[in-house]
Amino acid sequence: MTRHNLAVSAAILAITLAGFFQFPGHAWLQQDTQIWVAIFEHLWNPVVLARDLVAMKPHVSYTLTDECALALRWITRSSFHVALLFLQLACRVFELAGVYLLTRALRLQTSMALLVTALFGLGATIVGPAVLTMEYEPVPRGFALGFAFFAAGLASRERWMAGSVAAAAGTLLHAPTMIPVWLVFLVYAVWRKQYRVLLPAVTAVLVLLIASRVQIGPASSQAFFSRIDPEWEKLERMRASYNWVSTWVNPLLWQYLFFGGVALLACRRIGARAGRWFAIGLPVIGVASVGAAYLLTEQAKWALMPQLQPARAVLFDVAFAVIVPAVAAVLAAQQRRCWESIAWFIPAFVVPLQARISDLTARRLLVAAGLSVLACGACWMSQKRAGWVFATVAAAVPYWAIPIAGQVRNYPNLHTPALAALSDFARANTPQDAMFLFPDAGKAQDSGIFRAEALRAIYVDWKSGGQLNYFRSFAVEWWSRWQDTMSGTNVEGQLEHFRALGIDYIVLRKAHPVAGLTPVYENDGYLVYRLDARKESTSGRAGTEAWAPKRVTEMAAAAFAKRSASTTD
Repeated sequence: MTRHNLAVSAAILAITLAGFFQFPGHAWLQQDTQIWVAIFEHLWNPVVLARDLVAMKPHVSYTLTDECALALRWITRSSFHVALLFLQLACRVFELAGVYLLTRALRLQTSMALLVTALFGLGATIVGPAVLTMEYEPVPRGFALGFAFFAAGLASRERWMAGSVAAAAGTLLHAPTMIPVWLVFLVYAVWRKQYRVLLPAVTAVLVLLIASRVQIGPASSQAFFSRIDPEWEKLERMRASYNWVSTWVNPLLWQYLFFGGVALLACRRIGARAGRWFAIGLPVIGVASVGAAYLLTEQAKWALMPQLQPARAVLFDVAFAVIVPAVAAVLAAQQRRCWESIAWFIPAFVVPLQARISDLTARRLLVAAGLSVLACGACWMSQKRAGWVFATVAAAVPYWAIPIAGQVRNYPNLHTPALAALSDFARANTPQDAMFLFPDAGKAQDSGIFRAEALRAIYVDWKSGGQLNYFRSFAVEWWSRWQDTMSGTNVEGQLEHFRALGIDYIVLRKAHPVAGLTPVYENDGYLVYRLDARKESTSGRAGTEAWAPKRVTEMAAAAFAKRSASTTD
């Protein structure tokens, strides 16, 4: 590796770490990792969470993320937390490296390409379809997104086959995220008659199909060509409205049309050539995905669409509304067109500052303007001998200015000492097969965190309802459980009913004690009441049986036999 490449790699790693630890940051068990970790823990040790609806209705048949997570945990002898954070960091490096390659293809010198890469690393929240350009949590969508941008970057540097291989890797982790990228590859292959660049895509699909037939652990077959009936639609619109375009398209469609227009105008300004396939193609696909989602989900009622979530491709529209205008801003500044440069930089800085531009405050607009002036100055000085110093300052300042001066906070801190103590108590002092219920939790996330940390089954919680996109039977069962048990603070009259449902413990807020019952555990935040009549397990902690390669053949054979017997969801 040359000294230049080593310096670039170090810079990309530094940007990755700044984004990981400072802004936009990273999170654990805040959202979807509550679901993924529960599934992984059950695959690792089938005794754990054996009664939990989420763990027993997994949606991992058509992804290799679970196999990667299991393998990393086994290799590192650590936890899923460590294994997934390692994978998250690696994929963020790929994502930023892809943006760097894209900007180099768009005619920027090294220091300026790194400046634009750092600007992209600030992330963006795409409201409506509820997705991020830089995922806070280590989830498959975020892993695949790293390979999506890496593939685009490689292809923009005329390394189409290498880019196709990178896209195939992303497909193995989360296929829906890669569909827009593959559409660009398809157009290129047909236009240039270079069909061999599609071979990795075919290979990835075949691998996923084969892997789905030998899935380790429990599996639920998915009906790809069924329709969404009225009852299922009602539940989806209530719990997963982000998949239904009509619930958010007005006025957000105008925002995304604006972003797409800015990206395309910037492409015209810079005369994008090598990178035009993605700089133009992905924003267009992103905007078009909104219409496609409406037609396929709300009109055709195709049950596969809420799983693929096509409207989330609009994130590419927002991403390139940062990348390409920032490139145009750099070129304008180097041509001594300062006002034009600042004008191009402002939308690129507004994106990480405000998810809904209609809600942009004067304070945040002022921050965006100040950062634009700073970046323009750095670009102006880029031709000087010490230009890299100015570029470094302009790249680093936004990571502190946006959360401090802009007062942007991306996610709340859901982890509390009381919740951690509750999880420790349950893991050490209750049977592994115990079933818990948080009847007064409502839509709060603490029960999902408890499931993943205590490794104890939850009868029902709000977060797990997000799985209703995948299986109709899950949707009906989840909603039935929710209506039947989430009674709020009025639980005295339902204790016998809870016992009949197999619930062993109820957890209530400290402010909601149950008259006539003595808690088996309490702390500053929670009260735990025991409902079952079973004796406490003498081995309360979760079993330490480890997933290992020698177990794969046996488990895969059992899974294949089960599928061959025509299991249905």
